[in-house]
Amino acid sequence: MKKRPEFISIGIITKAHGIKGEVLVSSLTDNPEQFETLKHLFITRQDGNRSEISIQQVRGKNDRFIIKISGIDNRNQAESLQKCLIEKRLEDVEDLPVDEYYIFDLIDLNVYTTDFQLLGRIKDVLSLSANDIYVVQGESKEYLIPAIKSIIKKIDLKKEIVLIEPIEGLLDL
Repeated sequence: MKKRPEFISIGIITKAHGIKGEVLVSSLTDNPEQFETLKHLFITRQDGNRSEISIQQVRGKNDRFIIKISGIDNRNQAESLQKCLIEKRLEDVEDLPVDEYYIFDLIDLNVYTTDFQLLGRIKDVLSLSANDIYVVQGESKEYLIPAIKSIIKKIDLKKEIVLIEPIEGLLDL
């Protein structure tokens, strides 16, 4: 089984907010409600340096939040955090519902049709409004596979495979 990351990005600081050191954070997760209960997180700067932070206050809704970080007390300090990632340890991440997966778990899985034809490996996942699309790189062709139940028949992370039942014409595009 492939190695999982130690940290997972859940937000990105987009800009400073006000003059008291608050920052505006855009959520990178399907569960933005988790921001409301977080107290200790990590911030990763663009140079890769990571440090633990304490959250004093969170307010906002949907996928944008205003966060007050302990020790960040003025606009200049807040501006220095622009484009930094907000992360948490993977071990602290709640379990996903059945049939939901982290993108990093899907990357590099082998994709087979139900008649065991190897199509290739997942090289990317596109998150679109209707559903995700798995970008599968074959030997000489790239496939775009919709991540919907009628096509994705099985995902086995231990065996590192995805089994699909392609609809007519899907693999001809």
